[in-house]
Amino acid sequence: MTNLYRYISFLAIALLLATGCGSNKSASSKTEKRAPLSEAQRTLLMSHFMDGNKERVLGNNERAIVYFQECLKIDKNHSASHYELAKLYDADGQDGVALEHAKKAVEVDPTNEWYHFSLASIYEKSGQFLQSAGVFESLTKQKPQKVEYYYGWASALMYAGKYKEAVDVFDQIEGLIGVTEEVSIQKEKLYLQSGDTDKAVEELQRLIEMKPKEARYYSILGELYQNLGEEEKALEVYQQLLEVDPTDPMVQLSLYDYYHTKGEKGKALDILRKAFGNPGMDIDAKMQIMLSYYSAMERDPSLKSEAMTLNKILVETHPKDAKAYSIYGDFLYRDQESRKARENYRKAVELAPEKSIIWNHILIINSDLKDFESMKKESADALELFPNDPSFYFFNGLANSQLKEYEAAIESFESGAGLVFDSPELRGQFLSSLGDAYNDTKQYAKSDSCFDLAIEINPNNYFVLNNYSYYLSLRKEKLDDAAIYSKKCVDKEPNSATYLDTYAWILYQQQKFSEAKEWMEKALKNGGESSDIIVEHFGDILFQLNEKEKALDYWKKAKTLGPGSDWLDKKIETRQLHE
Repeated sequence: MTNLYRYISFLAIALLLATGCGSNKSASSKTEKRAPLSEAQRTLLMSHFMDGNKERVLGNNERAIVYFQECLKIDKNHSASHYELAKLYDADGQDGVALEHAKKAVEVDPTNEWYHFSLASIYEKSGQFLQSAGVFESLTKQKPQKVEYYYGWASALMYAGKYKEAVDVFDQIEGLIGVTEEVSIQKEKLYLQSGDTDKAVEELQRLIEMKPKEARYYSILGELYQNLGEEEKALEVYQQLLEVDPTDPMVQLSLYDYYHTKGEKGKALDILRKAFGNPGMDIDAKMQIMLSYYSAMERDPSLKSEAMTLNKILVETHPKDAKAYSIYGDFLYRDQESRKARENYRKAVELAPEKSIIWNHILIINSDLKDFESMKKESADALELFPNDPSFYFFNGLANSQLKEYEAAIESFESGAGLVFDSPELRGQFLSSLGDAYNDTKQYAKSDSCFDLAIEINPNNYFVLNNYSYYLSLRKEKLDDAAIYSKKCVDKEPNSATYLDTYAWILYQQQKFSEAKEWMEKALKNGGESSDIIVEHFGDILFQLNEKEKALDYWKKAKTLGPGSDWLDKKIETRQLHE
């Protein structure tokens, strides 16, 4: 016999002994009397009951039910089997069957409190709250010192909507354990449910009398008065609260709520500033208020000044807490003060370097500011802390690529791509970035392979399609493929000067100069006239169409806009096309 089986057997035998082993000694007078069981019947009953408990403990509920039903075939008034069946059927969601067995267990042995408790629980689960309350009431008579049965009784009455009766039960609980916050708050709610606001107020006043130094009780009472529209009484309570402890953050928040509800914004803000300057007020409570400002500012931009003032107080009051700097950074970034936002985010990661999301904020701002030196350094710092986070490899690769440190960029992009398993979009970004870096290092076969894979992942990534087709046009390779990719881009965004320029340049490389001119004119009309590259390209097309003077004009114009290509100065000097 295994140790588990010995343990189960011991429990089963102990329970059998506790319940009379199937005898009718504890049965009520209503239960049908039967002849005593024979020794053989008792032995078989014990065996079935032990087996039923073993299967129940092992989780084999269906087999357990069979054994307990066999017990009832031997003795239909075996209360322990009815009790076990009630629990099993209840767990299976068969409330009706469970209820019948639970009733029978109580009928056979009305002195067993566990049977009563099971019956009350099943009644409650099936929504029969008054019946549940009746069972709990019976239990309190059997065990008048067990306070948990009074709580069960009161709870069932509350669910049944019998609020006044529930209050009476809570009064009995107070008779057993005295006045407590838990009971008083519950009674206050019940009085409000039943419309007896005076009693609700009295209940909170009792709590204040019990603990006159507890600020929370004043706050709850003040809030109740506000909800009842009795603002003067609410203010009176808050004034009492100030006398208890004028520096208590609960006092300040209560007064803030009071003035804010009344629409006295100036007073409310003054109180809130004091609360934010109170180091005793939990920073998480302040963060919740700042988050509410963050949302409200979308509807009311005039709140910006208030929010920024509170943010400054927050970091002054909590200079060692990363949360203060992080939330301030969020506000500054949304207000397009990127450099100040970055300062706060940097302070936040000094205090809490484990917060990867703040590192991401810093790197995004570095990208916005085109501060690629900082991006390179700080992405490397982040990788020291988060070596398995692909996003930091991406930022590091991007920074190195922009700094023309292509080998380092390729290494980062390859490492990051190897960590992406469940995000096709991110993997596509890595592949396209690798394609760019390989192209810059003239590893064209690898570049093309990366772009092909990126397009396979997302055939509608127009940024990738445009870059790939442009690179092919510069190399004068796979021009038919390049034309297909580029045309897809201009069909999607017909007013994009960049996409129009790429498509026109592919046509140029295919020596379709007249068509190229038409598309490049569209590019110029859609903002391309401010791009040195697009203007220079148009000059090249004009030259091929033998419009050489106009071509020279456009080359000169391109020079005023930017450096242009490596050949631009020579084109202007010789008045000839150089490629």
